[in-house]
Amino acid sequence: MGTQLRTLLATVGVALAASAGAQTIVYERPPVVTPPVVTRPVVTYPATDVYQARVLSARAVKDVPQERCWTERHDASLLELPFAIVGGTVKLIAGQDPIRYERRCAPVGSANAYWDVTYQFGGVERSVRMSAPPGPTISVNGYGEPLG
Repeated sequence: MGTQLRTLLATVGVALAASAGAQTIVYERPPVVTPPVVTRPVVTYPATDVYQARVLSARAVKDVPQERCWTERHDASLLELPFAIVGGTVKLIAGQDPIRYERRCAPVGSANAYWDVTYQFGGVERSVRMSAPPGPTISVNGYGEPLG
């Protein structure tokens, strides 16, 4: 039976029962049942989550200093010209090259090769080599591995 028909019959039945002095019957609506809310567990992927690890120390490691060398041709100045002509002629007769070459060297600046960084994540000290100096923290994944 439909809900409206039940309500009508319940109302008529209560009226008839009240007029006959009989016991009153009260019809109650059944409670509304709401479906249970199903929650799914939140799945996290430690390899893709980003955390900040505290940097404990950072030490710059320098390249080995290197030297750059080249050879320069030394031409005679005006004051040396008479001596260069005489000396050059003697060297030519002796079978030597009359032009003087001079080897020059200069140190090449030693830059930072890398940074040795010690950091703490999850109560464990770890270390990594970085190409640039770190800040007070570095980004790591859920396993404590540095990112980027």
